Amino acid sequence: MRREISDLSKLRLGWAVASPAITDDQEAIFTPFRYPLCSVRTLQGPQLSRLNEISSFHGRFCEQAGAGESVMASDTMERIEDNQGDIRHRLLLGNSSQDTFVIRQQPDHLQIILLLCHFVMCEKLL
Repeated sequence: MRREISDLSKLRLGWAVASPAITDDQEAIFTPFRYPLCSVRTLQGPQLSRLNEISSFHGRFCEQAGAGESVMASDTMERIEDNQGDIRHRLLLGNSSQDTFVIRQQPDHLQIILLLCHFVMCEKLL
């Protein structure tokens, strides 16, 4: 069931880098899209007991990953509460020129190095 945006209360928790696996890609073709997650490791940013999803209101991230794939993503971590009091956490992509969303095909330590290099380069451009 897709929720109306007006039914949600959002709180930004800060910048985060996470390495999850995508569990379902059925909503990857929509804008906004939503990827439900499992096996999440938060590498930088708020340490939560559960990161539920990656989503974005920008089409450039649509259909980038499929169910079962592991990704590396970075941008704004948010706490979302609906009008029934249900709480979930998401990584919202597209809020920053420093956001990333890539399929993890390399060992984690190489991907982290690449992600940090991207972050340092973007800082120098600003």
